[in-house]
Amino acid sequence: MMKPVRAAVVLPLRLAIKAEQGTSVPDPYDIIIVGGGPAGLAAALYGARGLYSTLVIEKDGPGGMLTRAGRVNDYPAHHEGIDGAALGRAMWEQAAKFGAKMLSAEVTAIEATGPLKLVRTTAGNFQARAVIVSTGGNPRALDVPGEAGLRGSGVFYCPLPGIDALAGKRVVIVGSGDSALTTAMRLAPVADSVTVVHRRAVLTALEAIQEEAGRTPNIAFLPGRTVLGIDGGGAVTGVTVSSEGGALETLLADAVVVAVGFDPATSLLQRITPLASDGHALTDEWMTAPIPGLFVAGDVRADAVGVAIAAAGDGATAAIAADHYLSNPE
Repeated sequence: MMKPVRAAVVLPLRLAIKAEQGTSVPDPYDIIIVGGGPAGLAAALYGARGLYSTLVIEKDGPGGMLTRAGRVNDYPAHHEGIDGAALGRAMWEQAAKFGAKMLSAEVTAIEATGPLKLVRTTAGNFQARAVIVSTGGNPRALDVPGEAGLRGSGVFYCPLPGIDALAGKRVVIVGSGDSALTTAMRLAPVADSVTVVHRRAVLTALEAIQEEAGRTPNIAFLPGRTVLGIDGGGAVTGVTVSSEGGALETLLADAVVVAVGFDPATSLLQRITPLASDGHALTDEWMTAPIPGLFVAGDVRADAVGVAIAAAGDGATAAIAADHYLSNPE
C-alpha cells in the first residue's frame, strides 16, 4: 500500500487548461500520466490514493484502446465479460473519486531532465515531479500494395470500434492471434462471410479462443497464406494471397480487418530514454526508466504481456515506484 506522504494540492482541471491561453506554466503536478488506457488509469488510481496531485493526459478519452475492443472477457471480476469502453470509464471514475484529473489533449513532447519534467501538449505546457508514460501501441500495418489508399474505405485495424459498418459484407481478417479470432467471432453473426487468413500453419490465439472460434458458424480459416495486396479502387474488392507453394489466389472481399499486432507508441521517448531494437522502452521491474522520475508502463514497455490486466498491473507498479521516488528523490 502506498504511504500518503502529504496532502497534495490538486489543481482543478479548468485552471490547467488555461495554460494554452498564456505563456505561464501552471504549478507542477506531483505525477503526470501520459496515456489513459488500463496502465495509465491504474497508475492514476494509485497516484491519487497516495495523495499526490495526479493528471492524466489522454487524447481519446478514458480507456485508450479498450474503447475499441468490444467485449472484454478476460478481465478479473467480470466473469460474463464487460464492454471495453465501459471498463475504461469505470477505471477512470474510480481514479477520479480519489482526486485524479484528466485532460483531453495530445502530448507533443516530454522534457525529462531535471527535478521537474515538462510535458508539452496541444492544450498548453505542464510540469510534474514524476511522469509515467503509458501510451500503448498503434496497430501494425501489412505494408502491402493497396492498403494505405483504402484505409477507411474498407481497410480497418483491430481493435474495431464497432461492427455495424461491416454488416452484410464479405470480410477477410488477417492474423492468427487473440485479436483476430475475437474480431471474427464479433463479426460472424452480422457479416455475409468471415475468412481468417494467416501465414502460419497453426493459429497463435489461446486454445480456448481457438476452440470457441472453431465452433462459431460463418467463420472460415485459410492457413499458410501471405497477403500480397489489397485490391480495389475506391473500395475493397478482394485480397491477393500466396500459398506456401507460391500459388496466387484472389479472395473476394468487401472489407479487410488487419490484426497482426501493434507497434509501441514510443515517439515521445525516442530522444530521452533507451529503446529496445523493436522500439519498446526499456525499464526495470519497477517500470523505472534510466531517467530519474520517468516511468514507463503497459504495452509501450519492453517485455509487456499485451493484455489489459497486465497493463493495469504495470500502471499500479509504476505509481508505487513514483511514490518511492517522490518520497526520496535523491
